Amino acid sequence: MEGVLRESGIDIIGSVPWGTHFCQFYKTKEDLIDTLVPYFKAGLKNNEFCMWVTSDPLSEEEAKEAMREAMPNFDEYVRKGQIEIIPYTDWYLKEGTFNHERVLNGWLEKLNQAMERGYTGLRLTGNTFWLEDYLWKDFTDYELEVNNVIGKYKMLAICTYSLDKCGANEVMDVVNTHQFALIKREGAWRIIESSELKEAKQALRVEIEERKRAEEALRESEQRYATTLASIGDAVIATDVEGRITFMNAVAEELTGWTLSEALTKPVTEVFNIINEYTRAEVEGPVTRVLQEGGIIGLANHTILVRKDGTEAPIDDSGAPIRDGGGKTIGVVLVFRDIIERKHAEEALRIAYDELEIRVQERTSELEEANVELEIEIAERKRAEEALLESETKYRELAESIGEVFYALDRNLRYTYWNNASFALTGISAKDAIGKSLFELFPELKGSRAEKLYTEVLKTQQPQSFVHKYRVGDKNLFFEINAYPSKFGLSVIAKDITERKRAEKQIYDQASLLDKAQDAIGVRDLEHRLIYWNKGAQRLYGWTADEVIGKNADGLVYKKESPLLIQAKKSVIERGEWTGELHQITKDKKEIIVESRWSLIRNGEGKPKSILIINTDITEKKKLEAQLLRAQRMESIGTLAGGIAHDLNNLMTPMMLSLQMLKQKFTDEQSQKLLSILERNSQRGANLIKQVLSFARGIEGERNPLQVGQIISDIEKIAKETFPRNIEIRTDIKKDLFTISGDATQLHQVIMNLCVNSRDAMPDGGILSITASNFLIDEDFARMLPDANVGQYVVIWVSDTGTGISPEILDRIFEPFFTTKEHGKGTGLGLSTSHAIVKSYGGFINVYSEVGEGTTFKVYLPAIKTELQEVQEQKLELPIGQQELILVVDDEATIREVTCSTLEACGYRVITANDGADAVALYSQNIEETRVVLMDMAMPNMDGLASIRILRKINPKVKIIAASGLAEKEKLAKVVDINANAFLPKPYTAEKLLKTIHEVLSTNVNIYATQHQNPEV
Repeated sequence: MEGVLRESGIDIIGSVPWGTHFCQFYKTKEDLIDTLVPYFKAGLKNNEFCMWVTSDPLSEEEAKEAMREAMPNFDEYVRKGQIEIIPYTDWYLKEGTFNHERVLNGWLEKLNQAMERGYTGLRLTGNTFWLEDYLWKDFTDYELEVNNVIGKYKMLAICTYSLDKCGANEVMDVVNTHQFALIKREGAWRIIESSELKEAKQALRVEIEERKRAEEALRESEQRYATTLASIGDAVIATDVEGRITFMNAVAEELTGWTLSEALTKPVTEVFNIINEYTRAEVEGPVTRVLQEGGIIGLANHTILVRKDGTEAPIDDSGAPIRDGGGKTIGVVLVFRDIIERKHAEEALRIAYDELEIRVQERTSELEEANVELEIEIAERKRAEEALLESETKYRELAESIGEVFYALDRNLRYTYWNNASFALTGISAKDAIGKSLFELFPELKGSRAEKLYTEVLKTQQPQSFVHKYRVGDKNLFFEINAYPSKFGLSVIAKDITERKRAEKQIYDQASLLDKAQDAIGVRDLEHRLIYWNKGAQRLYGWTADEVIGKNADGLVYKKESPLLIQAKKSVIERGEWTGELHQITKDKKEIIVESRWSLIRNGEGKPKSILIINTDITEKKKLEAQLLRAQRMESIGTLAGGIAHDLNNLMTPMMLSLQMLKQKFTDEQSQKLLSILERNSQRGANLIKQVLSFARGIEGERNPLQVGQIISDIEKIAKETFPRNIEIRTDIKKDLFTISGDATQLHQVIMNLCVNSRDAMPDGGILSITASNFLIDEDFARMLPDANVGQYVVIWVSDTGTGISPEILDRIFEPFFTTKEHGKGTGLGLSTSHAIVKSYGGFINVYSEVGEGTTFKVYLPAIKTELQEVQEQKLELPIGQQELILVVDDEATIREVTCSTLEACGYRVITANDGADAVALYSQNIEETRVVLMDMAMPNMDGLASIRILRKINPKVKIIAASGLAEKEKLAKVVDINANAFLPKPYTAEKLLKTIHEVLSTNVNIYATQHQNPEV
């Protein structure tokens, strides 16, 4: 083997020749990093293939990280495959056992592969921490064989041994199988070797340094004078671009055997004839390569110059282009020298090194001195080991006393400890388990959840707990696995929970019967974590059992811990049970009300164990109860409103009758103007009374075909005149709107109520938008809104940019008497009345609002098929009587007087009665002449209904007009039953009074019955 020196990277060693095989004794993984990182760094930089076989205490990833810190571009060497870092299990124990022939042949195979890929040789290391006592002899033979043959190959090897695993005999074995050893003393690395070897190496270093300096000087000289043809110590040949010789100096003449005159113009290959020292094949001349590549070129090693006379001389050579002032290549200068003396020196150096190597193996005196120091240190370590063994014995006894399965794994998931409980359960002894991998004992765990969680513990250094099923013998057993990170890998305690699982299954089987119950049944532990959840609970709340088991029940079904919930928890613990109503939420955040029964469950010792809860959904029941209470309240309000309306109607009727008569009497412009104002306000008062009745009793206004566009236009004018100027009014009425059926006054009230609410929501101004458009509701839309039916609608949008409505209030805005306005500024009837009117039309209202953004009301009104025709305002024409006798019955004197005056002015004769008894008497006296009886329905003593019955008995054919300001459906139905000929709602106008009397006199048909059965008539 040539004595070519390689940089070791380790300062105390310096450069060493190929075939060097030495060892290192270490205590910590930092000791390994201290030497191996610079060792491999030098190998990578010198184009060597590197191989690092790791073992504890330094893992593969730690080795790679250490290399990255030393070499930022380390990953580039990994990617191109110049270095491999692998665990000992993939090399020394590749097939499960150590075979030194296989390992040695593997190194040689790696070397051959490296050489084929263009690397200069193989640099390797292997850690022996894994080495067990029974393998020591075999491994020592392997080291000796490596030491004997490594000198023949381009290989460097360093073997690392832990001082914690080597006794005095082992240290002697290691040193005797290596050329020298490294050991740390007082914080510094020292080399253990013979004095002769030290002297020879020192001489070798001096020679190497001198040769390096000479080579460096020669290299500088070559570069400095490569393009100069002056006489120098090296041979110089110059050629033209065709490779023909143009110059040779004297040294070149002497080396080639050609004179300048002989060589001029000859091809350089004829004079400078070079071959390979070993293959004897011709070598491509540097002149050709310089001309091709245009740069300085050097010859490869082992080049021989064949002189003119056939003799040979080893040479070093380089060539460089000769360029003119413009940089154009005009020739080549070839500089070479005879290196026979250097070759002799290198050969002598190699021989001397080989002799020194033999002498180092024969003389180990200095090593023996080191052995004495090592024996002292070993004795100290043995004492420490004894103390450690004593401690280990104590902890081993403790581990063995654990009744549960307990074992330990290293970072490669190999068993390092196996207690008696593990043996008792599996039948596998500690001897058979320790050293085996997890998958050798339990192949079925490959890729399992257990493997993943073990790996996660190693990675995160955080404990993990899980349940896993193992096949032990012919039984399937369940274990609760608790894995904890340790210094060397994992510590695992496995608790057999098979019986607990069997009991849980039994409970589950029993609990499946509870799934058939309609009630929601759940069981929570004393920490309020759910441990059971039946199908009824899943149906009610929306969560499956898998989603809720183990979670805190309060966080799922309650928005917050209410006082009632706190009381339930306290009572069930103190008294063993609790019953009450609780407000809860479902998975989709729907609020529900449940009737909840809580029962405390105790264990066999009588101690509280868990809480059984049975919940029944009573949300709809509570809504029905609320609706019933609301209906009862509305009925009470209606009774009150009806009485007030009766009195108000009695006040309004004479006023309205008198106004129409006064308008005919006082025809001057000023009087007509004042009377018109009084008439409009009186009519408005009458309409307001109707609205009170509409809310209180559900009375229906007159239904006529309507176009909502005209109503919106009227409201727009009112809003622009009366609303604050900082509110912008916008309208958008689509063309060809559908016709609806309704009462214009009621619809006006609905839209106006919404606009007023929008105004009040924008105290600082904003935009009020009113939009109307056609809308077709299909089956899908109808399914989403329970109040909607399939068909055509007109949709009225009332939107504002005001303060918005909070979600808590939004659900209550249609409740009667609910208001958020200040006291005295709102009755709480506006929206509830609007809602009642729209609903009576078969429509519905939707609301959308965001706090701070504004509110939008959408009113859906069903369209009708008839079209509304424009009606021209006609001049008032009052029908004239023919002196027919009319009996007017009313308990209000003013109504009697005004009605009497109106009828008499229009051609009728009138007699009046102030109650039912008086009416019966008068009719009996004037039965032949009386053509029509105008009967008030609400009178003291004998009311209108009783009076009509008596009159019908007296004369079944008597024509009766029933008049009332009330809209009680029961009374009106009775009016139909007794066949009243017409119904006149109060307050009434002269036109309405006269037309009704005229129609009754002109026909024998029951006008009211016809209108009641067909409202469109």
